[in-house]
Amino acid sequence: MCKVTTQSHDTDSDFSLSIMCFMSVFAQLLEKEWSRTNMERITFTRESDDTYPNGQLFRHDWKSCIKSDGTIDFTILLLMYCDDMAIPFSSRDEMIKGMLMVQQLLSDLGLQMHVGKPIGTNDDGSIKYDVSKTEFTFYPPPCFFKDQIKTRWAIADHTSDNTIVSLSSDMETLSEEAQDERVSLEDELYDACELTNEVLLNGGRITSAKRFKYLGKIMTYNLRDDDAIDARIAAASKAMGALKHFFNKKQVSLYSKYLIFLAIPINLLLWGCESWAVRVDHVNKIERFIQRQMRKLLNINMLQVKDEHITREQIRERFHNMSSAQALIDGRKMQLLGKVIRSEVTSIARILLIAFIPNTRHIGRPLKCCREALHDSLCRLMLDVQEINIDRRGSLIDWYYDALCPSFWNSLIRHLKDTSLPVPPRPNPDASFRPRRGPRRRARQSNRDDDDNQDDGPVSPPRQQRQAPQPPTPPSPPSQQRRRRYREENVGRILWDSFDILGLDMSASFATTRKRYRQLARLYHPDQHHTTGAQTGLDYEQTTKHFQLIANAWEYLESKF
Repeated sequence: MCKVTTQSHDTDSDFSLSIMCFMSVFAQLLEKEWSRTNMERITFTRESDDTYPNGQLFRHDWKSCIKSDGTIDFTILLLMYCDDMAIPFSSRDEMIKGMLMVQQLLSDLGLQMHVGKPIGTNDDGSIKYDVSKTEFTFYPPPCFFKDQIKTRWAIADHTSDNTIVSLSSDMETLSEEAQDERVSLEDELYDACELTNEVLLNGGRITSAKRFKYLGKIMTYNLRDDDAIDARIAAASKAMGALKHFFNKKQVSLYSKYLIFLAIPINLLLWGCESWAVRVDHVNKIERFIQRQMRKLLNINMLQVKDEHITREQIRERFHNMSSAQALIDGRKMQLLGKVIRSEVTSIARILLIAFIPNTRHIGRPLKCCREALHDSLCRLMLDVQEINIDRRGSLIDWYYDALCPSFWNSLIRHLKDTSLPVPPRPNPDASFRPRRGPRRRARQSNRDDDDNQDDGPVSPPRQQRQAPQPPTPPSPPSQQRRRRYREENVGRILWDSFDILGLDMSASFATTRKRYRQLARLYHPDQHHTTGAQTGLDYEQTTKHFQLIANAWEYLESKF
């Protein structure tokens, strides 16, 4: 993975906007150049948009997954954010070839790739380079460090069996001292690897980065989040120190301190936790920090804890039923997961949620990933919902349609944080729902719906013979023989009931829903009762009540599209 940063001597205030325009053009040119030179791309496999609910979070058996008729392959050329971009490469040779190509393309567009330029000579006569903002990171494959140990120390014949076991063991099973020793050994092996040597380009060089920070997130070569969690704990500790005088004031109520504690230190502590591959030792470290800060706010010292046998649950109960560290992390992860599921089908996060690389996996347990942590949080979220059973792969078919209902999903997250709250009922276990489309696809769908009269009756005749549309068939009002499936108390609160009162299913588009609402509003408006009462079969009071339900359903659905 290579992170590229551009630079320019322009000082105009609109420089940022011009850079983003340049990057858009650059991406198209780079894709053409990539295809012309047959550069290798990273290929992913996933379920298509139509079969998206058949996907799974992790533990993909790629031999059986690729046999599915709904799987499609796609490649990622680069990722861009403002004037920065990240490009994945499959090997060092491909990276050197690609970086020379990127440098040349940026030069053709009038931009420069920031590289470390020569600024003099060292004492030994070697060339001294400036610091490069363009960096690359080598992500070692599984068993890389174990093989490096065997190769490096085979001749010396002093390889310790304990060292091999330490590199092969799971980080959760190691003590803190053993973890620190393992990280130091991995850093040493990483620096000595030839794949991390600097790369010379035209007019400078780019260097490797073991750790770097981007948008508040610390990323490391070993794909573990220990450094990120330590940085968040340090930031929360600074915030607690800055708020010391506020928390020490006796005039401030404990509930006000609780709210401030959630708003500032806890937010700083859990910033970016949605992407953490959280292990048990990580949760314990965060829980210890939160417990220590709550004891300070409650004026409880460790002597009282030992003498009175005060447990962690009792401390959380005294501090206004503060949620545990695990519940706070799970809640944030599930909020992100719900937003990803409900996002547009073209969203990168939604696409990569179920994607996998169709390669043979190495023997042994893989490194814990973000999606495995999402699966663990999902299992805890659905623990009290009897109708839902999350399998070991996190198959979307078990919970996908439930995540599409934000009211149910958010209520379930609140129950996760506070188990005293009731478990919300599932909105519609058998409903089929079509996710949102992108702006262009939604506009095309809207145009098709405006010309389509399938909801009003038979298919419209050709344009030159078009007839006036027939009046809409009213949905089943309370007085008709058809039994109502919606509940009046859920209209305007639950997606399924709000769609059903309009006579639509949950796959209806925005244009169809709006058109149906306008038709029914004209039909059930109280001012039109003297002309439509015979058609609806309702009296004035029933018409007024039904019109209000329709208005509530439309107001709720409009906010969800």
